[in-house]
Amino acid sequence: MENSANRRIAGELDSRQNELVDYVLERQFELQPGLAESYDERQMQHCRQDVSYNLSYLTQAIKFDSTKIFLEYTAWLNALLNRLGLPTKDLINNFESIKQVLSVHLDSDAYPVVATYLDPALESLRNPDNTSSSFIEPVNPLFAQAQAFLSHILAGDRLSASSLILQLADEGQSIKSIYLNILQPVQREIGLLWQTGKITVAQEHYCTSITQLAISRLYPYIFSEHRKGKTLIATCVSGELHEIGLRMLSDIFELEGWDTWYLGANMPVKDVIKTIRDKNPDLIAISATMTFHLNRVADLIAQIRDAEIPTPIMVGGYPFNLDAELWKEVGADAYAVDAEEALSKAENLIGNK
Repeated sequence: MENSANRRIAGELDSRQNELVDYVLERQFELQPGLAESYDERQMQHCRQDVSYNLSYLTQAIKFDSTKIFLEYTAWLNALLNRLGLPTKDLINNFESIKQVLSVHLDSDAYPVVATYLDPALESLRNPDNTSSSFIEPVNPLFAQAQAFLSHILAGDRLSASSLILQLADEGQSIKSIYLNILQPVQREIGLLWQTGKITVAQEHYCTSITQLAISRLYPYIFSEHRKGKTLIATCVSGELHEIGLRMLSDIFELEGWDTWYLGANMPVKDVIKTIRDKNPDLIAISATMTFHLNRVADLIAQIRDAEIPTPIMVGGYPFNLDAELWKEVGADAYAVDAEEALSKAENLIGNK
């Protein structure tokens, strides 16, 4: 669970955020003379909001003791700013300003903790790792088909994308293999393309909608499988709107004979707990894509525990894939990187229940 010192520091950063934003902006404007005068009121408001976001992500990283999630946020933010024509040195100045302000306005024992998160981020900006990567790897047994599906959805060709998936199913390719070797890695690739600035938010949303259409065309194959008498409840936390990964996980569990209650995106805590009580599942799966929703994951798990519900809880999603130890910090029983690993770990968690 959360480190008590980190939790205390994160609480202070959170409660003093507005005050700290003012100090950071003051320091950054000292580092960049003339910058403040070049902003109109609207731009200044955006600037304040950006500093607030940076402090919020730093606070999350400290609270959940994960340098990795702040490093990933830094890389994403730098790519976004570069795409908007803003140089990396501006972000370095901002992080240096945050560092200098916190060194003055935090207790002497708190600042060294904060520095362990800020220093690696600054180092990554000064010496970036430009190694390219992809979630669609040549070792994938359906590599060519995954590449073709990606090309179709990037081109906005819904018909060709769906036809490719249905043809594979009709030819006898296992539905599980289609999910694990095409739909899952391609959707992750789309997220990576957005994160690195190669596609826009609108393109990412449209590509996701095509993947969802392809998934819906496979449902006649999914729900005809044998049953195991095991039940999964799968949910996103309140405010989390990214749910396609969780949908795919639920479908894979259905393929393996589980009965699934897929609650989807943006679920209020009270409704999640009521459904758990009503359905008495063997396993609860909670997904989060946005790092700033980690607080809500931890809160949902805490409220499930407070309700004296003994069901094992597994978490997954983008921030947990960044830091494989993060599941412990939110109070879960396990974490899975993808649907296949989730199945394996589910069997270990529930045993012969």
